[in-house]
Amino acid sequence: KPAHQFDAKYTMVSAVTVESMCRRLQFKFFGLDDYMHQLFSAVNPLDKYYQECVDSWDRYQEEWRLQGFEHEYVPYPYTRELVDRWFEEYDARVGPTSVESKKTWRPLAERDS
Repeated sequence: KPAHQFDAKYTMVSAVTVESMCRRLQFKFFGLDDYMHQLFSAVNPLDKYYQECVDSWDRYQEEWRLQGFEHEYVPYPYTRELVDRWFEEYDARVGPTSVESKKTWRPLAERDS
């Protein structure tokens, strides 16, 4: 392995070490999670991602058929409605699933009162 390559474990340990030693650096990262969420959502929206999953599932089945494995077509096991329900449940039990909903989100304990 070339000397200039490193793995995720090294990256994480280095990041934690540097951040803990340089408190001002932490302020530079404030809001980065929201930015990355918006960036990921813009580049890879859920509709596009879901369709890629379905297409990949179908390609696997076609590849297996071409390799001689005969089987009935099996539809992708997760419907878009089910995925949407997962997001709703996550939002209700854990926290916001988008930057927009994060602005108005309140913890479950506060919502009940």
